Amino acid sequence: MAIKRQRDVEAEKIHKANRAAAVGRLMLGKVSSWDEFLSVETIGYSSLPRKQLKSGVKDIQSRLSQEIVKFCRSNFENMNVDRLSMLFEDIKAYRGLEITCEEFERKYSRIRSHVLNGLPAHSTIVFCLDGMKFKFPEDYLAKDLQCSLEGLMSPQGDKEKAIEDIRFEEFYFRSSVITSFNLLEAYLNGISWDFLFNTPPENLSNKRRKLLEGFQGVSTREKLKKYPAIIAGSELFGEEDSDVVALLDIMKPFRDALVHPSPFTMSEKFGGHNKAELFYRVNSDTALLVAHLTCKIIKRINSHIGSDARPVWLAELDDYLDDLEKTNVEQV
Repeated sequence: MAIKRQRDVEAEKIHKANRAAAVGRLMLGKVSSWDEFLSVETIGYSSLPRKQLKSGVKDIQSRLSQEIVKFCRSNFENMNVDRLSMLFEDIKAYRGLEITCEEFERKYSRIRSHVLNGLPAHSTIVFCLDGMKFKFPEDYLAKDLQCSLEGLMSPQGDKEKAIEDIRFEEFYFRSSVITSFNLLEAYLNGISWDFLFNTPPENLSNKRRKLLEGFQGVSTREKLKKYPAIIAGSELFGEEDSDVVALLDIMKPFRDALVHPSPFTMSEKFGGHNKAELFYRVNSDTALLVAHLTCKIIKRINSHIGSDARPVWLAELDDYLDDLEKTNVEQV
């Protein structure tokens, strides 16, 4: 095995430090372009004058500014120059990086608990030119739903735009209904994944594990009834729970008509609904009721399984719906 020259050792140390500093600046949102981020790779470190290499090694700590050091200490438990440099390689390969928190912690460093406070365990951590961020489906869908509702509730234009306004209104209320059910499904699947992730295999029967994994076509009704009960150890929704009945028995057929449109009438076993009729009957009242029920059920589950009264990502949508309800009451 060849022994590295002192020059090469020093060059490698400086290179790592520069990479680590580049990742730190990226996490802070202080890199304006990928060319700037990758500029540390354009330096011929091993060909630098020896005096400059020696000076560079002594200067390594100053390359990681106090702001970067403070950020890393605040957000991670054991991040260091070597790990930041390794992270640089993965970011460099894709001009950005999206990685699950689980994989990030396994590969680089544990994320401090206060950073993930209120975020689901299945979150993805993102490194991009906007800085370091977290994302997960529930947050996207909650924002999608609010956008649809805001579009639905926006004032209509003048008469010349009446037809266009109607078309947008119809789009918004159909979108709101579909997105509400998508949000509920994402939430149920998310709490299931998080529970499985944090529960040792020996503490859960194979039957329950398969149910929570949902690979065998578990219905929304079954998830609502069984997931909170398994996670909390006690049942939440009874057979005739008014919120569940309203959402699944009364409102879900409208969602089914939108997602699986058909001129056929369903058999009595599945409610005997004419899907085409339900498709055309969806309106703003349907959209608002489904959104309210979805938020209410998510909050009930979240409280039941020992989390906050409402997920942090639901707060903005929930407050928006409350404001809408107050406005409607005042107008009556």
